[in-house]
Amino acid sequence: MPLLKSNPDQMSSIKEMFSGQPLPAKAVHSMTAYYGAGPIVKALEMGADIVVTGRTADSALALAPCVYEHKWNLEQVLILQ
Repeated sequence: MPLLKSNPDQMSSIKEMFSGQPLPAKAVHSMTAYYGAGPIVKALEMGADIVVTGRTADSALALAPCVYEHKWNLEQVLILQ
């Protein structure tokens, strides 16, 4: 896919997904957010047997059950190293 910056005509056809407004012509920025172990630990604490996640960091899938089972505090980073 060509860069949008290199083809400004493409920018006018791209709309913001909620408002339908055209995106600004100057630049497009994006961000991808991933969940960490915290929400998985919370689900386990609430009694979940299975946790289905969206975008989650790979390490969170291994860390969360350990945090839950050993009653670790995610704020105590030195324990988790």
